[in-house]
Amino acid sequence: MLIQQLEQYAKQGHASAQLAVGNCVAKGIRVPKIPCDAAHWYYLAATQGHEKGALNLALCHQRGSGVSKDPVTATSWFHKAAIWGNSNAMFEVARALESGIAVEGSDGDAQYWYHRAAVRGHKRAQLHLRNAPSHS
Repeated sequence: MLIQQLEQYAKQGHASAQLAVGNCVAKGIRVPKIPCDAAHWYYLAATQGHEKGALNLALCHQRGSGVSKDPVTATSWFHKAAIWGNSNAMFEVARALESGIAVEGSDGDAQYWYHRAAVRGHKRAQLHLRNAPSHS
C-alpha cells in the first residue's frame, strides 16, 4: 500500500492506519523521520482505544521522542494499553509500580501486572515472577 493511501485512511480516522503512519514517520519509512508527527499519529490511534497506539505513545513519553519526556504521562498511557490487553504495557505498568511512579486506578500491585503479562507470554514478566521471592 502506498504511504499516501495509508495516510488518507489515517486522516479519515482509521486507528490502524494512524498507527501504521505513526510507525512509518517514527522510523522514516518512505517519509521523513519526524518524531513529533509520529507521536501525533499514535495519539490519534490511542484516543480511539488502539492498544498499540497507546503503547507507542507511552514509549514516546517515556523516551522524550517527539513529546516531552514525562514518566507519569507515559505510565498513564501504558496503563490504558495494559487495560486494553497489551502485555508489553502490562510489564511497564508493573515496573512503574515497583519504581513508585503513580498509576491511578492501577488494579493492584506490581505483581498483579507481572502475572497478567506473564500469562500472555511476556518473557521478561515470566522471568521476573520466576526470580521473585516467594511469599508463602
